[in-house]
Amino acid sequence: QFIKWFFSNIEFAYYSFGMSLQALMTVFITSLAQPLFPMLAKKEMDSNQYRILKNLLIIFGTFSGCAYFFASFIVKTFIIKYIPSLSVIKIYFLVFPALAIVNCLYINLYKLQNRMKEYLFTLAGILFLAICLNIIFVNIVDSFIGVAIATTITYYIWLILGNIRFNIVKLSIKDIIYIILFILLFNTLVNIHNDIIGCIIYFSIFAVLAFVFYKKDIMFLLGNYTNKFLKKGNKNV
Repeated sequence: QFIKWFFSNIEFAYYSFGMSLQALMTVFITSLAQPLFPMLAKKEMDSNQYRILKNLLIIFGTFSGCAYFFASFIVKTFIIKYIPSLSVIKIYFLVFPALAIVNCLYINLYKLQNRMKEYLFTLAGILFLAICLNIIFVNIVDSFIGVAIATTITYYIWLILGNIRFNIVKLSIKDIIYIILFILLFNTLVNIHNDIIGCIIYFSIFAVLAFVFYKKDIMFLLGNYTNKFLKKGNKNV
C-alpha cells in the first residue's frame, strides 16, 4: 500500500513481483510452522530441545538464501524486464532467519502459553512500528526499496522482542554472530554476476559455517533421521 501511495505504477509492479517471489519462501516456512504447533502441544519440551529447534530454524533460514540465486537466474534469463525487482528480493531474503523463528516458534509459543492478548498487543505494536519505519525509510531512501528495508528491520526487532519475552528460546552470542555473518555474506555474494556460481559458493560457505557453529544440533538432527530410517527398515524386514 505504501508503494501504491508514494511511487509509480511501474515501481509498484516491480515491488509486487519481488513480493510474489518472496511470498513463495514465506509459504514454505509457514508450512513448517503449522505442523510444529501440534507437535509442541503434545510433547513437553525442555529448554535444550527448544534451543536445538531454534538453532535448526536459524540454519534453515540462512540456507533459504540459496533460493535467491535461483530466482535471480530465472528473472535474468526469462523475464529481463523485471530485473529491477531483484533489488527488493535480495533485501527480503535477509529476513528469513528472523521470519523462521518468529513464525515457527514465537507465534506457537504465544498460543501454547495462552498469551493471546499479549500476542495481539504485540501484533498491534509491530504494525505501528512497521508503519513508522516505512515512512522513515521511504523518505530517506526515496525508493521503493525503503519499504523492503523497513519490513526486514521490523522482523529483526520482533526477533529481539521475542528473545526478551521467551526465556526458553534465548538467542546466544553465537546465534547473533552467525546471523550477522549471514547478512554480511549474503549482501556480498548476491553481487556475483553468475548466479549458479554464486549459489554454489553461498551454499558451500554456509554448509561450513553451519557445521562450525551448530555441529551438535546438526548431528542430533542427522542422528534422529538415521534412527528413524533404521527402525523403519527393521519393521519392513
